[in-house]
Amino acid sequence: MIYKILRIAAAVGGRICWLIVCIYLASGIVSYARRWPAKVVAVVPRLDGIRVVTEGGRRGRPGQEDSVTLAVGLAAWGGLFLVPWSRRRWAGVLALGVVGGVAMGTEPWRRMKLQQELAAVPAVKVGAYQKVFFQRGVSFIRDGYDAYHPKPTAAMFDSLKNYGVDSVAVVPYGNYRQGSTEVTLGWDNGDEELYIALMKVAHARGMRVMLKPQLWVMPGMFPGAIRIEDEGARRAWFESYSRFILHWATIAERGHADLFVVGTELEKLSGQQTEWRNIVLRVRKVYGGPLTYAANQGPDFEKFAWWDALDYIGLNEYYPLTDSLDFSPVLDRVEAAHKRFGKPVILTEVGFASMAGSHLEPWSEPRRPPDFQHQKRCYEALLAAFWNKPWFYGMYPWKVSARGDVGPEDRSLTPWKKPAMDVLGLYYKAKR
Repeated sequence: MIYKILRIAAAVGGRICWLIVCIYLASGIVSYARRWPAKVVAVVPRLDGIRVVTEGGRRGRPGQEDSVTLAVGLAAWGGLFLVPWSRRRWAGVLALGVVGGVAMGTEPWRRMKLQQELAAVPAVKVGAYQKVFFQRGVSFIRDGYDAYHPKPTAAMFDSLKNYGVDSVAVVPYGNYRQGSTEVTLGWDNGDEELYIALMKVAHARGMRVMLKPQLWVMPGMFPGAIRIEDEGARRAWFESYSRFILHWATIAERGHADLFVVGTELEKLSGQQTEWRNIVLRVRKVYGGPLTYAANQGPDFEKFAWWDALDYIGLNEYYPLTDSLDFSPVLDRVEAAHKRFGKPVILTEVGFASMAGSHLEPWSEPRRPPDFQHQKRCYEALLAAFWNKPWFYGMYPWKVSARGDVGPEDRSLTPWKKPAMDVLGLYYKAKR
């Protein structure tokens, strides 16, 4: 009787394992199909399964990582020990087990190889922190399993220098779930040495680094949507956020990041001056360089009241424009903040999707045909408006991916391999 119950349980468990495999396999295929036709640049065995890294495709976002099979190893080995099936099915289970075993077995080797690469990056002698400096930057985004590794990063930095780029904004992400009071370190937890090595690679090329931690807000929301009305919950959130930002401030000090961002687009929380001023004081105890905040366009920027505690006024510049691409209203807002606080201004983010009409919602990437020339015109108008203002100290266009591979149908905000990048190079390489 007991044996019969165990056998039934084993059969049910085995079928559940197979169902898990099928679900994850189907989700991975669907995820890739939504981006088809995308260029497959790598098929990577990982501890959690097999991953396919793609570039381009219909979504136009470079460096996407699609999970083709997740937990395949666990599911396969579960089936191996639980399912009293025929020889044919045993063979299928064993095949999945081999795949899972390869994925699990190669992960430690991959991590060991990475550690060797990081240890081989030479230390770079850096001087004292400079409080104010001009920044010809780009936002440099991690976009694949080996992105930010020293070799591909070095090659990409060399390519960026050809356009006069002398600064990069590097973005580690923390995780936050709406309704919670807890901010976690997210998927970059454990990769701190990778960021320190990246800073060494940049400094070896005479490039500066702005470390700009951001929050990945689940489910599918941007940080400005975080709203915490209850005072006790808000106090708990700020304490949790403080631990997150102090963690990365410590990494910024270890890697001698040239500029550190204490918060990004936290529109509904940036008005809490007491909490933020306390965070700034705590960050300054562990990090000796200049600080800024990356304010979202609109109320987050226009009502911001504690720029005096920071070294730069920072704006994520996505203000909508008229069809004439007139930046005068934007300049008026920015100049008003500068006159009130007397701080230099940087555009901690700025960008336009490469499609017609992107000036109406510069942050958006709708599904419209690509128009690289319109993106170029937007950048020409932006740079003509800002470049020679005495209070303007640079900008970080969103975004250049670490892999840098962009397809001909790319509609995203990246200027890389598009006419807009030539416009940036024209200004960045000119004397100011």
